[in-house]
Amino acid sequence: MSDSGSAGVRLGSVQQTLMIPLYGRAVETRKRRPLVSDPRAVEIVDSIDYDFAQMKAFKGGAHGAVLRTSIFDVWTQRFLAEHPGGTVVEIGTGLNTRFERLDNGSVRCEVRSGRTRG
Repeated sequence: MSDSGSAGVRLGSVQQTLMIPLYGRAVETRKRRPLVSDPRAVEIVDSIDYDFAQMKAFKGGAHGAVLRTSIFDVWTQRFLAEHPGGTVVEIGTGLNTRFERLDNGSVRCEVRSGRTRG
């Protein structure tokens, strides 16, 4: 397993992939007219002692993640507008903050560990 980052946080290659959409949302949020506004992503990125300069190599992937996030946010908002007490299940979303961004006051967030043993 390779590790990368600064002298602070050291991540393996799989864990580094979690940073791509998180960093993309933080960068997008800092724009004058963001496609996605995610203050929590900014807060998380700012609190991690990690060398985010290497994320420039994944700029296209980060932009794609922001576009997907925007699309899924619209779909989720539409669903919750039609079903205010509805259930939204997200699987394999990593460092997602959709609940914080789209909570309508009636949504319940339940986090479960998705660990499996093989």
